[in-house]
Amino acid sequence: MSKFKPVKYEADGCRLEVYGVLFESDSPQESIRRYRQGETVFWNAWRGSFYGVLWDEKNGSTILFNDHIGSKMLFYTQAGKGLEWNTDLYALSRSIKAKPDNEDFLWQMLIYGYSPTGETVFKPIHRLMAGEYLYARGEKIEKLIYHRFDNTPNNLSIEENIERIDAAFRKAVTRAIRKNEEYGYTHFLPLSAGLDSRITNRVAHEIATTPIHNITYSQSGYYDETIPRELAKYWHNEMHFTPLDSGECLMNLDEASRITNGLVHYSGASETLFGLPEEAKKNGGVFLTGMIGDVIVGTAFTECNPQQKYHIGEGAIIPGYTERLRQSLPADFEKRYPNRELYFLYTRGFDCAYLGSPLIQQAFGESYSPFCDVDVLQVAYSIPVSQRWNNKIYDQWILRKYPDIARWKHNGIYIIGERPRMISFFERAIPLNEVPKRMIWFLLKKLHIHNFYRETEGKTMTPEDSWFAQNTSLKIWAENYIQTNMGLLNDFPEVQRLALRFSHGNATERMQVLSLLACLRQTR
Repeated sequence: MSKFKPVKYEADGCRLEVYGVLFESDSPQESIRRYRQGETVFWNAWRGSFYGVLWDEKNGSTILFNDHIGSKMLFYTQAGKGLEWNTDLYALSRSIKAKPDNEDFLWQMLIYGYSPTGETVFKPIHRLMAGEYLYARGEKIEKLIYHRFDNTPNNLSIEENIERIDAAFRKAVTRAIRKNEEYGYTHFLPLSAGLDSRITNRVAHEIATTPIHNITYSQSGYYDETIPRELAKYWHNEMHFTPLDSGECLMNLDEASRITNGLVHYSGASETLFGLPEEAKKNGGVFLTGMIGDVIVGTAFTECNPQQKYHIGEGAIIPGYTERLRQSLPADFEKRYPNRELYFLYTRGFDCAYLGSPLIQQAFGESYSPFCDVDVLQVAYSIPVSQRWNNKIYDQWILRKYPDIARWKHNGIYIIGERPRMISFFERAIPLNEVPKRMIWFLLKKLHIHNFYRETEGKTMTPEDSWFAQNTSLKIWAENYIQTNMGLLNDFPEVQRLALRFSHGNATERMQVLSLLACLRQTR
């Protein structure tokens, strides 16, 4: 629940309500004036994390709008002779007495780990997605798009682009910091071993006039603990660390699923819920994160094919099953986005990553990533892929503007500015010189001879596979949860068969099944 004062205003036959946090916006009076002058999408220039609704009593219409990245949960349906909506999927389903009947959504959740279409487990109910709004009048409801990001490259030098991204980024961080200080909330900033949260904290450190508290959680002794501790000490920040040594965090399944409306693979949300300190829940305002920064300023795509088309199944948490996914998706799905990079931004970014941890933070305040600020993201996506690939401009930005934070390796592995040449390998960027070794490892794993990946987890990841293997109580809990709730899929035998198969697979597959069953369990 947002801790920031909502906008509620009536004038000229209009009633306007806006919820969330607004950093820059018109006054309510000006918004209604602009609307009356014909500017239907009067909120397009606003900045923040928000949703709103405008009721026009003169013509009997309603406008329901989400922000540019779809960070707010808005569910809608045609009910009776008009629009019915709610921020709680399950409350809306009870209101219209909907049953969990959408098999297409179940396939998407089981394979993608999220729905890239705005569907829900209830056929009549849909989610309003990034850059969308509804215009409803009488029985007619139109879903319209008011904003889409563009990645057409500019012709500027890397030096010019660094200046542009730095200016936009600093402005975005300033907006969030000033809002916390306006309301008297404590600055709680997540911090990991990566670059995105690091540069967010570095800029916030310059701007904040009140103390910053850092939040991190990981396996004890991993880089996501040790590097943030060193950075927090360097900045004189208070550090809140929660160890994830047993996998107990994964047992928050039902609570995490309730908060996320069962729309996403649950592990990230559950770990965030477990790792968020009580002080942050009570005193935090805007949780300023680095969410998906690495793939915005950096890129997962080579300079050769920046406009490459995407294909069904790309971005799925569990690869494969393309034909089954194709049957569950609208016929126009492969034409919804102009290229592969924008497809990944909207689906794996806004429809997946942003519906996990950020929604947990929104349950106790607001969540905001300066990388997903509209102006920052558009500046970043105008930078040519040749400058972004292999984090080239990202590293140079840090080295030129914030060289003091370059002394700590990115994720404890790469010295900033000295990365090895990277290549895309099974949709992951890895050092070119590691390709032969990785190919051998992959083959041995598939042949069940030896799993070198598990052996070399080291200190660089959250070891869900190890948790399930070593924590008997976690394993028993998961098995019992699956066995108890598998009957919820009795009406969908094909989905149930694949879910049973995944339930005996690796940790990712098992958690995918748990996510799906928790979603269905909420409908009872």
